[in-house]
Amino acid sequence: MLVDVADASVSRQWLRNGSYNPDEISNVQKLLKKSDSLLILGAHIGSLAIPLSTSVHSVTAFEPNPRSYELCKLNIALADAENISLYNYAVSDSDAPLNFIAAKVNSGGSKRMPIDNAGSYLRESTEVISVASIVLDEFLKDQRFTVVLADIEGGEYFAFKGAQRILSEAEVLIFEFRPHHLRDVAGVTVEEFLTAIPISEFTNFMLPRMKGAALLPISDLAMELRHVEDLGEYEDNVILIKEGRLFVDK
Repeated sequence: MLVDVADASVSRQWLRNGSYNPDEISNVQKLLKKSDSLLILGAHIGSLAIPLSTSVHSVTAFEPNPRSYELCKLNIALADAENISLYNYAVSDSDAPLNFIAAKVNSGGSKRMPIDNAGSYLRESTEVISVASIVLDEFLKDQRFTVVLADIEGGEYFAFKGAQRILSEAEVLIFEFRPHHLRDVAGVTVEEFLTAIPISEFTNFMLPRMKGAALLPISDLAMELRHVEDLGEYEDNVILIKEGRLFVDK
């Protein structure tokens, strides 16, 4: 795996351990089937997309940070992961170019320019650039995905607004939940964020970091996410599941 030597987060973990978040990868793999089409929003350098690609039929991935995109592209080639299609776009609810904070010390924390409190995300180790964006339902209009995984540092709200068909057809939706990103980057509350997700299409959800393997009814989602926020906590992977897609030991 080629890494960014300036990155003190994901790349540092790879250099130290030879892998990135193996528990997270294992948890996601338990939900996957060989026939799945996986959509990844926020591919970074490929630390999730490449290992997950061995468990599914195909992966379509987006990474807006040009430096991370180039590393991801090289890593895909090195891994001979021919079932991964990678695109250098941000995903949003319009195709207008986005102001984007490209971080160096934590390149995985790169994000669209926050709506509020932007100054706290701008440091000497960041650069503001303009990146091209696409609307998923338009760009991928002829494609269906059974599993969607999003980790785009607060940009999920805008990406999901532009992916209503894709999310409705997905059997599993996985996204990172960090309340301060919702407030600052998207400028929305938990309740407003959830309006961008077709919640009624799903039957259950999981919060692996906060609740372990508990399978919870989808009707409790807003309450549980507010509780996470009230505790000042976060969830790496909120997992929304349609009936019939449960964790299985492989």
